[in-house]
Amino acid sequence: MIKPFMEPWIIDLLAARNDMWIEELAFEIWCQCDVAVSERTVRRLLRNNRLSNKVNTRIASKQCDVQQGLYLEELATILEQCADGEDPMEMLVYVDESACSEKSMFRRRSWSAIGLPAYTTSELVNKARCSVLRALTVNGYMPEVTLVLEGSVT
Repeated sequence: MIKPFMEPWIIDLLAARNDMWIEELAFEIWCQCDVAVSERTVRRLLRNNRLSNKVNTRIASKQCDVQQGLYLEELATILEQCADGEDPMEMLVYVDESACSEKSMFRRRSWSAIGLPAYTTSELVNKARCSVLRALTVNGYMPEVTLVLEGSVT
């Protein structure tokens, strides 16, 4: 049922939206190519192209590699300034954020090549949110430093 010219189009479609369900792929084939295919046919096509459906790892679409690099450079500078005999880890205090919210629905599974992880880029949208911030050192949480806020924290 699937014509040879359709196969690259389906693979490209999955490259653009790797979190599609089999039913959605069959529906897209029907809408775009006017060919009704079974879910089994679509699964066979994907398996023949060495694609599998697995639990994906979400990556925030606003993630910035430049900011991560700047942070690591700044951290290295701070650790270099540490006095002799002083543990550089004692100089660091991190903030740990815990939150609860009503998340918008996202798909937990997506398609990728066999042997490779599955990633999905998405907006991390939250509805009502409550944030709890704690200070954390190498020795554990600092009990006297806790902050509870309504809303998101950046």
